[in-house]
Amino acid sequence: QFSLDDISDLRFEGCCLEAVEEPVNMLKHLCMVLCCSPIGKTTSFSSTRRRIRSSSLLRMARSMPSDNGQPQQRRRLSIGVIGGGAAGLATARAFLRSNEESNAIFDVTIFESRMNPGGVWKYDEGASGEKKSRPMYRNLRTNLPKELMQFPEFAWGDGDGRDASYVTHGQVQEYLEDYTNEFNLHKHIKYGCKVEHLLVSSDKGVESDDWPRIQLKWSEEGGTESVDIFDSVCVANGHYSSPSYPEIPGLRHFKGRVMHSIEYDDPAPFAGRTVLLVGARASGADIAREIASVANCVYLSDSTCTEKQEHGNVHLLPRTKSIDEDGAIHFSSGEKEWTAAGIDTICFASGYDYSFPFINDDSNLDMSFVKG
Repeated sequence: QFSLDDISDLRFEGCCLEAVEEPVNMLKHLCMVLCCSPIGKTTSFSSTRRRIRSSSLLRMARSMPSDNGQPQQRRRLSIGVIGGGAAGLATARAFLRSNEESNAIFDVTIFESRMNPGGVWKYDEGASGEKKSRPMYRNLRTNLPKELMQFPEFAWGDGDGRDASYVTHGQVQEYLEDYTNEFNLHKHIKYGCKVEHLLVSSDKGVESDDWPRIQLKWSEEGGTESVDIFDSVCVANGHYSSPSYPEIPGLRHFKGRVMHSIEYDDPAPFAGRTVLLVGARASGADIAREIASVANCVYLSDSTCTEKQEHGNVHLLPRTKSIDEDGAIHFSSGEKEWTAAGIDTICFASGYDYSFPFINDDSNLDMSFVKG
């Protein structure tokens, strides 16, 4: 995990850029930009390949001398960016800004499945009875101050100190839209376009030592499919779309509602209920705080907790151990154990799995992950 000097803007909301590195002198590889937590957590990504350290993608493009030591004629390189959230926008901006000083000209295309930039920060209020599939919820505020979240070259607001440091998701979305407008990124974004398939092409670049190009198959909202080939592709699709569920012995015995925090939007439906939140990091703690105002009782299960604690109608408990046939739920820390009965709702605030649906069995690309 690191910050690249030439893509320093990617520090927004704890994002990081990690990539597969081989001995190359140009941008002939796939790089991963995994970022933009709606709760301000730094993303980490483990790979069997070693990570890029201080050598920057853009720095490689800046120093391409010819055989006689003289600068080469500027090459035009195509860059595909999957995702128009904070990471995708900053990545595109970094490449486009470098056009003024590098020995390459970068043609950047961003593929964004929605009709606006912002990625995970764009809040959509679900229809009544519809299962929510995006993690942003109605009352969310950032847990990092905007002064740390902002891009270095684009200040957040007037900087007069009168605005709140911890902003709403709507304010973050507005900031990202302003950033997009300020640097004229809209013209580089294909909105309503979903990347369906990534393939390492047999087609190489013009140089003998160029890596194979990368082919992206994408579809528009109307169903029209297209194929483009790029010299390099940056994956910036985030990691808040595939909920992760821990294995709890006996969960099948539970007769109440089981949900994930991605489905949470508003505390009102939890009025009078007894709720167990599994996971006490930023989302779990914040949701517990919200629903405690209307719920009968809230149990917050934290794997790092060693003793039961009570804060009003919120009970902090250790790791969730198991569920009995009668629905009683057991919690344990070492040899100590606690039991709670009468719980009618379990909400897993247990994070997300990485998901790259466009890199699949047909992609001829080895994607080996180390289980976290």
